[in-house]
Amino acid sequence: MQNDFIQGIANNRRWTVSTSKKKPIDMNVLRSQGKVVGASFKDGNMPLVDLYDVRNILPNAANATYSLHQALDNFVVLDIEPKCPQKIRDSLLTLPYLYGELSMSGKGFHLIFRKPSTRYKEILMSKTAVREENGYYEFLLTHYVTFTGMMLRPTEQCIFQDISKMDELFDDIAKTKKLSINTEMNPDSIPKLNDIVYGKTIASTLKRAVYGKTLSDFKNDNSAYEFGVIGFYMHNLDLLLSTTKYNKQEYMPPEKVRILYTVVSDVIPHRIKHEEFRNGIPMLMYSCMRAMTRVEVS
Repeated sequence: MQNDFIQGIANNRRWTVSTSKKKPIDMNVLRSQGKVVGASFKDGNMPLVDLYDVRNILPNAANATYSLHQALDNFVVLDIEPKCPQKIRDSLLTLPYLYGELSMSGKGFHLIFRKPSTRYKEILMSKTAVREENGYYEFLLTHYVTFTGMMLRPTEQCIFQDISKMDELFDDIAKTKKLSINTEMNPDSIPKLNDIVYGKTIASTLKRAVYGKTLSDFKNDNSAYEFGVIGFYMHNLDLLLSTTKYNKQEYMPPEKVRILYTVVSDVIPHRIKHEEFRNGIPMLMYSCMRAMTRVEVS
């Protein structure tokens, strides 16, 4: 895939290939044992490799698959389904995408856009995908994405289109996705760090992960930056808890909230807003709680 966008993410060790049923596989098991097994992070296993390894292991693979995570990457994917009406499809194809491909079927499209500048940051951070009500298309946010190499050539209309059109499209879908706090999560259920098995060790280890973006990367939007930080450490917390040392201990959402809050409180620069309370909960803890207990209600 000789393309600037693809080359920009080729070294990320988040690549694999997928089976005909769209199941990502463990590339390291395939390389060492010649077996096709599903990608799993259990027991500290790392099933993903960089794109160059994928090409070395399977030179003719036409379904390289990338583990997209919007908190780590700065892009999202618009997945247009084959059933999308032509008029809607043609309109979507005029949006200013960074990179576009035909899907494996040759009838759908995958368009890469920079991460939306959205009013619905909590939706962006918490969802794996947001789907249009008819299922004609969806934005993939934290999701495996298959790259076919069947590149599209952007039209002149696409090149000169205002990027805000894509932001508006995302917001139109995101505003229909209402979220609420899970009733099982309440302030009294959140334990102290000392009361969590390995709590201090987990928090200390998690802090070693460095979020590679700064406030300026979010145009000095504090809320967007903080959502990015929380999403990053939430993702890394899940990976850490899947390792051999911790996976025999069950960690419930309230325990994860305490660990996450402990870490981001040290990482995110303090501002006056953090001294506010929401439903009797410190603002940053409330943000962590919402991130950990999203429930889609419509």
